[in-house]
Amino acid sequence: MLIIYLITIVAGLVKNVDQDWIPFDTSLFTNYQSLQFQNEKTIDLFWKLTNNNKEIEFGVASRNGAGWVAIGTSDAGGMKGANIFVGRQNAKNEFILQEMFAETYTYPSTKDVQQSKLLSSYQTDEYTAYTFRTVVCEGLNVEKPIWMIFAYGTSNAFRKHLDAHRGQQMVDFTGEYFKDMVLPSTENIKTLDLISPSVEIQPEKTSYCYSFFDLSKILNGKKHHIVKEDIIIGSDFLHHSVGYICTKPPPEFKHGGVFCNYYREKGEPDITNFKLTCADRIYLAWAKGGQSRVYPTNMGKPLGTEDLKYMVIESHYNNPSKVGGTVDPGSGFRMSITDQLRPIDVGMWTLGVSPSDIALPPQQKTTLISECGTKCTSRVGAIPEDGINLLASQLHMHKRGVAGGTRHIRGDTELESFPNMEYFDFDFQMYLYGTKHQPKLLPGDRFITNCTWDNTENDDYVYGGLSSEEEMCFHFIEYYPAIEYFPSCLLVKQKDDIKFKHNLTHCAVQRHESLNTSLVELIPSDTPPFTPLVVDLTCPILSSDVSDNVIVNPFMIGVAAAVVVLIGLWFIRRSYYQKYVPIPDNTEQ
Repeated sequence: MLIIYLITIVAGLVKNVDQDWIPFDTSLFTNYQSLQFQNEKTIDLFWKLTNNNKEIEFGVASRNGAGWVAIGTSDAGGMKGANIFVGRQNAKNEFILQEMFAETYTYPSTKDVQQSKLLSSYQTDEYTAYTFRTVVCEGLNVEKPIWMIFAYGTSNAFRKHLDAHRGQQMVDFTGEYFKDMVLPSTENIKTLDLISPSVEIQPEKTSYCYSFFDLSKILNGKKHHIVKEDIIIGSDFLHHSVGYICTKPPPEFKHGGVFCNYYREKGEPDITNFKLTCADRIYLAWAKGGQSRVYPTNMGKPLGTEDLKYMVIESHYNNPSKVGGTVDPGSGFRMSITDQLRPIDVGMWTLGVSPSDIALPPQQKTTLISECGTKCTSRVGAIPEDGINLLASQLHMHKRGVAGGTRHIRGDTELESFPNMEYFDFDFQMYLYGTKHQPKLLPGDRFITNCTWDNTENDDYVYGGLSSEEEMCFHFIEYYPAIEYFPSCLLVKQKDDIKFKHNLTHCAVQRHESLNTSLVELIPSDTPPFTPLVVDLTCPILSSDVSDNVIVNPFMIGVAAAVVVLIGLWFIRRSYYQKYVPIPDNTEQ
């Protein structure tokens, strides 16, 4: 996993002046990362792997006043499915460590079994800091980069944080994935903006706008590599942006122009031709919650060649309250590009289910399965004989999505490849990474994509479509080396109303290298049985006895000792007077 979100990363442990205030011994740890908040405040995170990578020790230091400090891990970078560690003082001024779990955006519950040991704790008016050891399990997979969430409170009463006091950041616990994720100063890097002109957002729940760019006019027909991708968000209503590669320019478009299709209102252009020439090749993808990314120094996503010179940027606006009078001054992609080509081209591949073939029954959860089978992946022009490598992946669904991912099958055995999501989060749709030892994707392999939705609170069917109130199921796969043309492998269903008859695979591959036309075939899905991958979810026992995760404040220990001494002196004095000082007899004679 070689793409990195643009965050502050320090490979190995770096001691600097700003860490001199930290009360615990930072030299005991091997790695460090600064966790950044939007308000420019930070939490200093230290760690080291121990006991053959079965356990991990953390050091957490927050210079944000006296109050609770929490770190955790989650699939998507939000609260859903998050495993959380909270350090704070309780009402007795004892510092405690609590392991908690958040099923969704509610107050997290304390775990029945506490698999951690508080090692030290410190709190002053200026900072809160603590160290602890825990087991590697329950979302803490140190073999791949994972999303860390973090927050702090202004008091020790654990309650909901302020929006500015929370954040998420990807952390590589091995220190190997992201060490070369920089933009070399020696490369001729320039900025390419593919940003739509200003548009008025209609007072509709869902609206789409499209901007066309002729890259041959910008790049002069010369191949370039994208080395960094960023998103420009011009409106809070922006739900997602997608960049489509077109085989030829759609007739409705002019370079740099924009049109918005509000369900084909009178006077708006029809997007039929756009769909015919562009819509099957997604090349750039951003959804709500996504962040900037940098490619490794030996890779780049190509642009500007004969088959990569026309692009349409799609902007989806989600305006559920139908607010009128708002303008997006410009949204789209901002990329760092170079004409000093890198050795490896990166490609984009789309798996999933065609939106027109999604129908979710009311009052239940539904899972749809899409298989990209051997008949597609073994075709000429699909996956080459020596295979391709997974780089990163992004799962895309809408508000009812709860879980999903893709399974990798070779022969009759499932392999561990794609990072899947047990807890999908509509507000945090980011790229995820697999492990470094994951297998290649080979011709003849099968890829089974599944999406699960929760429609239990709805009395009506929900169908697939463009609106956020409708649903989608896409798994965007970035891989290397790039294949000339292998954009998608989607489930398409022949249907009569909502009763599906046959499952077919929409297999889009290049017909032949000498031809500039694509071959899109509908192939019957093959779903022979396979041996599922067995994942041991049993958490190991901490190597030493787990404490009650309570450390009494040293100051309070001193106060308690002083009180004990004073009480003891009082008893001694009382005993002395009772024994040696006569008590006057006030009885009247």
